[in-house]
Amino acid sequence: MADLAANGAAVASDLRDQPPELPAVRIGVAGGAGTVVEAEAHRGGLPSFRLVTLGALHRSVRSGQRELPRAKTRRQRSQPYITPAQFDNFITKIPEPYATMVHVAVYTGLRVSELAALRWNDVHEASVCIDERYCRGDFGQPKSQAACATIAVNRAVIERIHRLKLLTIQVRAGRAVRRYRVVKRDAPDALVFQSVRTGAPMRDNNILVRFIKPAARTV
Repeated sequence: MADLAANGAAVASDLRDQPPELPAVRIGVAGGAGTVVEAEAHRGGLPSFRLVTLGALHRSVRSGQRELPRAKTRRQRSQPYITPAQFDNFITKIPEPYATMVHVAVYTGLRVSELAALRWNDVHEASVCIDERYCRGDFGQPKSQAACATIAVNRAVIERIHRLKLLTIQVRAGRAVRRYRVVKRDAPDALVFQSVRTGAPMRDNNILVRFIKPAARTV
């Protein structure tokens, strides 16, 4: 504290020696609980308390009486990832049509809400049009204006989407096994990814909890 007071007094002395048009400052330091800085202004100006304090601290650092605290650096965490081989293995553990949903999401970058609202008239020969989303039971516009776009898609992805029209899956119902067509309706305004039993829009949370997470634990 005494060192800081001495440096503060030195800064105040330098300020007193300035030309008359600049304000003069007197600094007093009280020991004990803390430091009291008083400033007197002459000719209509008052130097910044912050500048005076920084000047005193700077003198202490230059003289070696004080060290500035160093900023703590955070250790960068590596982002989790899977290899292409792991992804292919992961896809095989998910039943249709959810496996195709994950495949399309990875190779196109579509959000799950945009996948759930994708219609057959949005799927073209080499592109996919994003103009709608479905989230928590409601249809609406995409999350941002930039998301309303037509994006180029690999031909293999388009072929996998159309392959859904040919698929039939089996679902256990007690002791019985029921068969459902993956695509119940393929009109231009119909959804690409439909609920297996009713053909209604899919809920992302159900897909995540019932199919994606269990498959991810095995990778």
